Parts: sequence; C-alpha cells; structure tokens
Amino acid sequence: MTPAYDGHAHITSARVERPAASAIAFLTNPDNLATWALTKGKVEILGPDMVKGIATGDGSDVFVRIHNPKDSDAVYYHVGGTPDQLAPRIMVQVMKGPHIDTHDDCCVVSMLAWRSADWDDPRWQALVDAHEIEIGQIKELIERV
Repeated sequence: MTPAYDGHAHITSARVERPAASAIAFLTNPDNLATWALTKGKVEILGPDMVKGIATGDGSDVFVRIHNPKDSDAVYYHVGGTPDQLAPRIMVQVMKGPHIDTHDDCCVVSMLAWRSADWDDPRWQALVDAHEIEIGQIKELIERV
C-alpha cells in the first residue's frame, strides 16, 4: 500500500515503549533537540523553549521555539530564520497507549511537517528523509530514559 502524498505535508510515526508523559518530557526539553534534529546541526539553547541551530543544507541560522500547550499531548516546533518570524511548521502528537487499545507504558509518537510554498522538491524531500530517520532516533532515545 502506498501512503497518501499530497506534497503539502508529511507524517511519520513510531510506537514507543514508554508512557506518553515520558515522550512529552523528552520532546519539550530543548537539551534533547540536538540529539535527534538532523537538519539543525549544532544547537545552542537560547532559553527554556528557544534554540538556535545551523541548517545542515546551507549553513543558515534556524530558530526553533518549542511549545506544548497546557494539558496537551502535542508539541509544536515553531521554525524560522529569525526569532520574530517563526511558524508552527512541525508538530509532534503523542498518542497515549490506552487511546490506541494498548497499555499505559507505551505510546505512538507522530511527527507532522508542513511544506513551505517556496521549497523546491529536493529541499522538501531532504526534510521528509530526515524526519523518517529522526522518528527512529526519537523512539530509541525515549526508550533509553
């Protein structure tokens, strides 16, 4: 079966053998971003929810603000070239085990990315490829905790 593809967004998921709360804690900690975000290169923490990275493709600055709405199992990564021009282009949704008919000590972590209209196909495909690798890294890192 071929996954649906419209060119506007990409989603990838992994089942994680840890509670959803562990996944949310990992995903909202800016210290952890450097361990799995392949497209950010070296990461500098600028505050409790803001990081600056270097884009691995062209070496430009990439700023990311991590936002987890209160009582939500979603984590939004607002991304942009400057801190005042960030867009919520990446979202990670954590689905608790009981919501998918399994146990409390597991969850499904799904990463969703939206394509910027000015991205050409190679740039978009590079992000899609990176996210496919990153979801595996996220799973492995959360399960180590």
